[in-house]
Amino acid sequence: MYGFLAALADRRGMVAHIGDCDDGRVELLSDDLEQMFLVNLHDRHSLNVSGILGIGETLFNENYGGHKKDAVWYGLREIDDRRNSCERRPRRTVLFPDSGIAIADINPLKVVFLAMPNGMKGKGTHTHNDKLSVIVSIGDKPLFVDGGTGCYTRNTKMRNRFRSTAAHNTVQIDGLEQNEFSTSAGAVFVIGDDAQVTPITINETEESLCICASHNGYHRLGITHKRVVRLRPSSTLIIEDHFAGKGYHTFELRFHLSRQWRIDFLHDKGHKVKCRIRHDSTFLELTSEAADELEMSCARVELSPAYGLITVGHVLAVRGACEAPALAVTSLLTAMA
Repeated sequence: MYGFLAALADRRGMVAHIGDCDDGRVELLSDDLEQMFLVNLHDRHSLNVSGILGIGETLFNENYGGHKKDAVWYGLREIDDRRNSCERRPRRTVLFPDSGIAIADINPLKVVFLAMPNGMKGKGTHTHNDKLSVIVSIGDKPLFVDGGTGCYTRNTKMRNRFRSTAAHNTVQIDGLEQNEFSTSAGAVFVIGDDAQVTPITINETEESLCICASHNGYHRLGITHKRVVRLRPSSTLIIEDHFAGKGYHTFELRFHLSRQWRIDFLHDKGHKVKCRIRHDSTFLELTSEAADELEMSCARVELSPAYGLITVGHVLAVRGACEAPALAVTSLLTAMA
């Protein structure tokens, strides 16, 4: 459990909101108390795991990148010959094959790639439509974020919006959901079992990392979506979206960003569209290319960094139409000033 959390956590000790997530606690750790009393409401985050990782470090004599302020309250003490006295060096790739999660880390980029099965033998009670979604951070800054959960039963419309395909950093085809779900108030913990995912494959060389998986949630359209994610030490992220099948279809790629980022369009229409993304001293260029005409836009979007908390961020969308089979390629070039 501790190794799983440590692999998922970013450099701030935060875990992305994958699927359903609430703020329920058996016990409050110092991270939780600090969120309540010291952190601005709109900067709170459901899954700050530094404290619990520190407890794991003391229990198992490992380095998970946490802090140990809470360990003393559980009667735990430092071990003199700890292996974690040396600097923690994260692995370049970590794969959890049964969970359908892969993590790739080539400084300064860290990518969480999701190809999770629907869970509960297809019932998917806490599943979101996040097949082939990517969650990306650069250094200590979250870049492409998961939208979160919002709420469970008190607001059906909000519940369905946050678990929809459009709320995740993936591709939506013909405006349909990856897994169909009912919009009735009594079905907020029910989702279809339409999208079956393939196992994640990873190819790692000295020059690059390659992560790949596909899902058939659009088989009713005759389309299979395969996503290939490539990371290179030159601070480059490349996302290839392959649409196998036949017929003429519309598609929309989405990337959700927190409010701190600023987006300036360089080319918003054409076979190649491009924008500049900036925050403090971090500057990036995102480019999408396809054989057919594309259009890039940005809109305000609701994000839920903690259960019941709604903030405003950005959603960057790239829309197009194509005759399948087709390919869309998105590249992200980073330049940290």
